[in-house]
Amino acid sequence: MWWRVKSSEFDRNGNKGNKAAMQGIVSQGEVPGLLGYLDGKPVGWLSLGPREVFGRLSRSPLFKPIDGEAVWSLVCFFIHREYRNAGVATQLLAGACDYAKTQGARILEAYPVDTGGLTKAQASLFTGTAALFKKAGFKKAARRKATRPIFRKRLV
Repeated sequence: MWWRVKSSEFDRNGNKGNKAAMQGIVSQGEVPGLLGYLDGKPVGWLSLGPREVFGRLSRSPLFKPIDGEAVWSLVCFFIHREYRNAGVATQLLAGACDYAKTQGARILEAYPVDTGGLTKAQASLFTGTAALFKKAGFKKAARRKATRPIFRKRLV
């Protein structure tokens, strides 16, 4: 929910309220993201959708729109600690590209951290890494801060 609502609303909602808000989105039929499974067990998640559902992007000086193109945004990952560095994010990202394309998206946009090849705390990498997106064929579309590029991939 962090990407969908204002900071004040996110804080006011707390965990319980944000969980209820997400359940409301799902119950209305919106697909707020994708789950990754291994042997029937959920091991990862990513959040994606039309850019417009993530209001925080438009309010951010770093992530405001770079042009008038209609894009889908991939805003965050969660990989269970037991499955990190095992290719789960790579598989989820491939699934996200396929899913967005089936929903009519022409461009998928992401906001990863550019680690410059350095090891970073896992908690700071919830948007993914530039290396992950480069490996998946995404290209840098803008960079307003050294460590926070905007990447895009054309899906059609």
